[in-house]
Amino acid sequence: MKFKSFAIPLGQKLAAVERNWPHRVKNRVFNLPPLPSGPRERKLVVLCEPRTFADGCWSAWSWMRHVGDDLALTLMVDGVVEDSWRDAFQKLFPGARIESLPEFLAQRPRPGPAFARFLEHYTYARKLALLLALQQDGDFLYADADVALFRRPDLILETIRTPGAPALFMQEVNCWCVDPWVAQTAERLSLPRHNDLNSGLLWTPRHSLDTEIVERFLSEWQPAYFHRVTEQTLLSVLMAVNGARGLPPDEYVVSNEGMYFWMRDGIDYRKIVARHFVGNVRHLLYRTGWPLLLAESRRAARALPSGMRAGAA
Repeated sequence: MKFKSFAIPLGQKLAAVERNWPHRVKNRVFNLPPLPSGPRERKLVVLCEPRTFADGCWSAWSWMRHVGDDLALTLMVDGVVEDSWRDAFQKLFPGARIESLPEFLAQRPRPGPAFARFLEHYTYARKLALLLALQQDGDFLYADADVALFRRPDLILETIRTPGAPALFMQEVNCWCVDPWVAQTAERLSLPRHNDLNSGLLWTPRHSLDTEIVERFLSEWQPAYFHRVTEQTLLSVLMAVNGARGLPPDEYVVSNEGMYFWMRDGIDYRKIVARHFVGNVRHLLYRTGWPLLLAESRRAARALPSGMRAGAA
């Protein structure tokens, strides 16, 4: 007990320092081999913030090398997109799109009154607004900027290629990180909910998210009900209503392993498909996630004939 009383706060502080450290590996993504994005019916959409632009590019690169034949890439930045970012992005992903999320939403039809109020008062509402807007246009695969793909996502690719296949979502098993107000409202309205849904990775077919349910929920929402996972918990209802399926949690991993400096990161990255490096383990993204992808890229480059080598990073 005494150990935990001083070690946990220290572990949290050290993790925060490492998470915000200017790791060199972040910008090495821009020296990787380019991955073109051609016109495709369906999209891969990666969402980042201005401060995580490089992470968004890393995540997009990890996905595009496996799904680029099926999906067209869009990087959505939740803020202003600088000209230098556009240049770097286009060199890394020729033919792909980079957009400002606020500008994208401003061009969409005005949402219902309840959701409009939610957008005004809830910090993380723009992510849900993005998902609701994208599914009006077509099928898409969504990934947060801290989701890294390590192997070919065969299950997702099979689903993408199967007409009428269900939505998919990442699972955070036994986490139970939910907004109690949304959970209680769902119960009162007799609506199902996926308790283990993690919104970092989603396959969303066209028109599979019920906007009427969103309005019905949010008509009773007040800013005083603020909770950091309101968006995720509401998505857990929408995905349960549409019959979505959870991705295998032993392959698409959400885990706190390695959270503190005295903990070992017990994930075997040779066996998993993807990991969502959530806030508690975000520092491992820079210690392990991106470095693994960088090392893999270098091994692949060494295997090429000398005249074909590029992106030494």
